[in-house]
Amino acid sequence: MTVGAGRFKLGEEIRQEGSKAMSKRVLMVGVLLGCLLVGSGRSAGTKAPGYLLNMYHFNIQYIAGSEKAMRRCVEQGLVPLVDFYLAHPQWHADFEMQGQYLEYLDQNYPEVLRNFKTLVEGGQAELVSFHYGDELILAYPRRDREWSFQLNEEIFQRYGFKRSGVIFTQEAQFGEGLADFGREHGYSVFVLNHDQYAWFQDDDRFPYYSVRGLDVIEKRDVTDPNGPIRVRWLFLGDGEVAATGGSDPYFSAIIRATGHAMKKLEKDLQAAEADGYKIATVSEYRQALSDTGFKPAALKPQLDSPWRPEDGSGVFQWMGYYGFAHWEEDYELRTGDWLVRDALLTAEEQGRDQASLKKAWGHLLNAEVSDPTGWYPLPVEIRFSKNHHAAALLALDLTEPPRLSAKEFLGYAWQPASEPPVMITISGRAKHSQVIWEKAQDRENLFVAEVTFKTPAVASGLISVSLPLSEPVVAYSPAGLETEVREIPFSEMKPFQIHLGLPNGLIGLGQGWWLVRENRMGVLAGGVDSRKQTVSFDIQNAKAVPVRLRFFIFPASPEEAAAFANKINRI
Repeated sequence: MTVGAGRFKLGEEIRQEGSKAMSKRVLMVGVLLGCLLVGSGRSAGTKAPGYLLNMYHFNIQYIAGSEKAMRRCVEQGLVPLVDFYLAHPQWHADFEMQGQYLEYLDQNYPEVLRNFKTLVEGGQAELVSFHYGDELILAYPRRDREWSFQLNEEIFQRYGFKRSGVIFTQEAQFGEGLADFGREHGYSVFVLNHDQYAWFQDDDRFPYYSVRGLDVIEKRDVTDPNGPIRVRWLFLGDGEVAATGGSDPYFSAIIRATGHAMKKLEKDLQAAEADGYKIATVSEYRQALSDTGFKPAALKPQLDSPWRPEDGSGVFQWMGYYGFAHWEEDYELRTGDWLVRDALLTAEEQGRDQASLKKAWGHLLNAEVSDPTGWYPLPVEIRFSKNHHAAALLALDLTEPPRLSAKEFLGYAWQPASEPPVMITISGRAKHSQVIWEKAQDRENLFVAEVTFKTPAVASGLISVSLPLSEPVVAYSPAGLETEVREIPFSEMKPFQIHLGLPNGLIGLGQGWWLVRENRMGVLAGGVDSRKQTVSFDIQNAKAVPVRLRFFIFPASPEEAAAFANKINRI
């Protein structure tokens, strides 16, 4: 996408108004643009300096639990690219991978690890890493991020790798809380996929923003020759397919690096160089932007989202959408993560030794990876998640997680509620559905709704548990910002429908009322629809799954609501 009709239309406006009486404002803008041109060593009529970017996202858990797929990912995905860049030392690129990828290389491909380290130490490869495993980070709170970051940093130190200040995540997950966490932990720039931002905003300014004190570079081409800098993204996606012409590890028997793909990459980079582009890293591009004196604009409001929000409706793809496979277990696995997490938190509170905790958290973070409940989960990936649940508990000398209940540890007495504060509607082919309301006897206006149903034995279609919003505002705690509440009017975003992970379970219902999903009782993504003005918890195509959800509903200030949600879900 070009920006000639957007921000850099400014240069054309100045030229058009040159024949008119020049106002003071136009004169000032002309001087500023001239300074940018002079500062870049460029005279009028020459092309702006260009940067061509490649971000190769590698995931050793592409098919979680499949050793064959892991080996094919390395041999047919990573190795050809490492060899390619070693043979072309003038070209730079970003390689994104979780810390466990380095561990796997050390254990199975030490020579590849050494070659890759040569690229990193020489500045050719910028090593991007934000998580220990490729976790569904928008579904879990900041404490889990802290453990993931700590384990990841230990791996980098063990192998002597320098992590860059760039963030790009599994499934391109993005949110304010992740940016806030990144800034606090030494990162400087977040790469944001254009489709995610465009889902919420029509904002065709220069792709350089700021949120929570962290710079954000949007994946979008800027080719205006009169702008201060041109940028093209040649590749941003799964590194495993860059060298194979498109075949991926799901077809592990046929995935194979091709000479044609590598030759095309070479020709594309040569052509870009001939057109004045530097084959660079994200950090080099960001530094060039900064050197022009160009300041990042504030990122307009958007909600937590992964890539392709129009396809997966946010995290619904991983937290309720069962796709075509009868063996998929979104609800079961994500709820299981929270049950195991309870066991870990209890062990921490009881003073369990650090070695056992570290081992248990490592297993839980692996269980939290995205692919076992993602686009096309295979049985081996579902077993992978369950095996790591069991291994996490075993590290704590447990065979099953404790069955805690917020209704019990809150200490209130409960009685049936004759007048619920809000209507809960169950739509779709739910079997044996019911909603049971209770009210706390010794706290005013604290309600609990128990929702239960079973999905049909055949493909169920969409079953939705929905509640009305009494105000056109989305109010929630972004992942990683569980102590805060963001209240964003619908009018500040394009009309949208999105499912949120809600790590602390909190979502506003309007007029000062709040809902908290008790995660250990059952987890489905929280959908928000600005057109229908509803909140919903949905499950689609699940076969013969008993579903149980528990909601606490009450009036409170945003600060009180967040504190209560964090108590309920042990954040």
